Amino acid sequence: MAMNPIIEDAIGKVISRYALVSLRADLTSFTENEKIAISRLVAAGKLIDRIYLRQKWKGNEALLDQLQNAKDKRSLLVFDLLKGPWDRVDGLVISDPPNLPVHKPEGGNFYPEDMTKEEFESWVRTLEPEQQAKAKGFYHVVKRKEPRGELYLSPYSDEYKDLLSEIAGLLKESSKLVEDESLSKFLRTRAEAFLNNEYLESEVDWLNISKESRLEDLTLYELFQVTVGPYEVYTDELFSAKSAFEFYIHARDFEFSKVLEKFSNSLQEVENNLPVPPKYKNSDLKTTPIVVVNELYAAGDVAVGPNPVTVRSRLQEYHSAIEEAKADITGLFAAAHLLKIGLLTEPSIQQFYVTYLASAFRSVRFGTKEEFVDTYGEVRKEVKEALNKLELEGIPIDIRPSYEIIKDAHLSSIY
Repeated sequence: MAMNPIIEDAIGKVISRYALVSLRADLTSFTENEKIAISRLVAAGKLIDRIYLRQKWKGNEALLDQLQNAKDKRSLLVFDLLKGPWDRVDGLVISDPPNLPVHKPEGGNFYPEDMTKEEFESWVRTLEPEQQAKAKGFYHVVKRKEPRGELYLSPYSDEYKDLLSEIAGLLKESSKLVEDESLSKFLRTRAEAFLNNEYLESEVDWLNISKESRLEDLTLYELFQVTVGPYEVYTDELFSAKSAFEFYIHARDFEFSKVLEKFSNSLQEVENNLPVPPKYKNSDLKTTPIVVVNELYAAGDVAVGPNPVTVRSRLQEYHSAIEEAKADITGLFAAAHLLKIGLLTEPSIQQFYVTYLASAFRSVRFGTKEEFVDTYGEVRKEVKEALNKLELEGIPIDIRPSYEIIKDAHLSSIY
């Protein structure tokens, strides 16, 4: 395959931004059944990755086949890193095959590429309320009916049935192998959600995955965590409405999770002292456990957590940037407040701020469309100069994970 030298340089630049890091965890405390469950879940994660490729762009799967047939290892590596041919900063970086779109479609593959916002909104007004909610909701793709071109809805359970059916089977198998009943229940109800497109019950079950057993014995903590399904909406840059599939499986780090307990147990204190009017505060905050984990495998979209169901529909494409900015600033406020009242003694507030600044630079280097940066903002000259220095120094912006679990002879033999 002939490679354009300019694009070759662009591909090399992208690869250099991601530092190769081996990710592993100690699985010696896991039972044989749990190890088999992990292997089944990793197999499900690989299928989740295929769904996400389909969600991001309708041509992704065909492009992947072409790159694999051409045995173009560098382009394949970049494709795997970016989940498509586009880099956030440099745009299109894969040149062969030719005539690839210069930019990722704003709506991904959740809507017809030729659909405008005005067409969508006009069509939605013609629908019954229940159908309107689905059109604007997380779990339905908007498609165009041929030959007349009318818009219609396709539930995720139908749109990705070829993959979700297999994933559901793997989750059900895993549910019978894990020892923690709350995790087993989540895997069962999430498998059903993949088949019937009803996610609420499994979302609640995800939140209720146990932090620990009733006995205060460290060996009886739930050993690993699983996040699997459609969550974040960043891939939908048109309306920030449609959820993209993602997968994470983590092994808990109990020692460092203990360090965070003081913080997680103080969230009501933070809520009570937020600098906002009382009507916006939650006097009975229900918090999920904050734990430290070692990542075993990840696939699909690149974020975690249940969907927000508040002001998203009003903010539309502005939602992602505002949501993330709110989380960042609230986190800094929480750190400063807990240090001030003595519930936290380290790290220092200066260390918190430096870490935040480093994260901000990383986000800007991903490109102004990255969710942490206001899409409609402007990167000032001084910031661009600082970013160029980071680029010239060869400082990476993220990691390129190498999952040791894939190389494990025992586990890989199962899937």
